[in-house]
Amino acid sequence: MDRNRIVTALVLAPIAVLIALGASSGWIALLYGILIILGAFEWSGFIQASIVVRVLFAVLVMAAILLLWRYRPTAWMTLTHGIAIGWILVPILLIWRRAPISHFWTLAIGFVVLIAAWCALVALAGPFEAQDHLLLAFLLLVWGADSGAYIIGRTYGRHPLAPRISPHKTWEGFGGGALAVSLAILILWLFLGIDFWAGCFLGGVVFIFAIIGDLFESCFKRWGGLKDSGRLFPGHGGVLDRIDSWIAAAPVFLICSRWLFR
Repeated sequence: MDRNRIVTALVLAPIAVLIALGASSGWIALLYGILIILGAFEWSGFIQASIVVRVLFAVLVMAAILLLWRYRPTAWMTLTHGIAIGWILVPILLIWRRAPISHFWTLAIGFVVLIAAWCALVALAGPFEAQDHLLLAFLLLVWGADSGAYIIGRTYGRHPLAPRISPHKTWEGFGGGALAVSLAILILWLFLGIDFWAGCFLGGVVFIFAIIGDLFESCFKRWGGLKDSGRLFPGHGGVLDRIDSWIAAAPVFLICSRWLFR
């Protein structure tokens, strides 16, 4: 098991929890905005873009984030709803698509899903009178899905989950992620006051779409001939390697939580 990955996770996780508990929505928008912009820079690497194109793409994503934060259009949630529905269709792409898509569509898809993920994360951090700490709940669930799959998969993984897309993902890791998410659901119920059955539903949603997001990014890395999206986090690869599951799960979690706790 990669020691650097464990050390990085132990450093970053408490910081993220403190931010989710105590930071204002403005600070959360800024911090997640930085992650998304760095992710945009890495995303353009999927098409082997020059440094100039990568910087321009990151600046374009940054400009969109600033405009959304400045004007808070009513279309904000509409965008998130649309992307959440789109993620339901992603498995079709994962299962049937074999050839890389064009450079234009690679960047267009990256732009939309990254912006929607930022919108969802910021909305989860905002005031919602029916339920507190939704951002923390989301983080606990998605960390459970990621960490359980990694630890059990690396230790006991023998049977590939999706060998054509990502040969390192295993059914054993799938089970480990499910077990860790189950533990996270208990934490939500016991310590955050989230209804047990609502937690089970949200946990299942996050677990499924975290896997979809992970495989989705793996598709683009495979098409671009990359092992990792970057090298920012030791043992984790790049920013996208760390937040790929968030990108898919956050919009769907937001929509489902607003529906459950309305």
